[in-house]
Amino acid sequence: PMLATFAEEGNIFDAASHWKCFLPVILHVLVVMTMNKLYRRVAEKLTSWENHETTIGHENSLIIKRFLFEAFDAYVILFYLAFFEKDIAKLRGELVSVFNVDTFRRLLVECALPLVVQRLEKDKEYHEKMRKKTDG
Repeated sequence: PMLATFAEEGNIFDAASHWKCFLPVILHVLVVMTMNKLYRRVAEKLTSWENHETTIGHENSLIIKRFLFEAFDAYVILFYLAFFEKDIAKLRGELVSVFNVDTFRRLLVECALPLVVQRLEKDKEYHEKMRKKTDG
């Protein structure tokens, strides 16, 4: 109930707002990404302690650990909404929101970030050329 007050009109998670309604989803995505990153380290340590005889056995064990954790971590909220709350409207909203956030993340990572890196590399090359001209 205390957290529900944040979703009331005018508060930080206002569902009627065009952009505030995405804050819980963005936070959820960030928490999932952080937990997956942390668990990756835990899974690698646990798998190394298992002392597998082959590299393939080590990799397969690591893949199984990470897949099970990341699948549970990413989809538990959808499972909860579908089967415990049985609220199709909330499930649909969560799916659409997660899809939208993932689309923006992909645009940033796959389009904007490479452009920025490419631009920085060109600027670096240009400054190196200019430095060579002035030195030589």
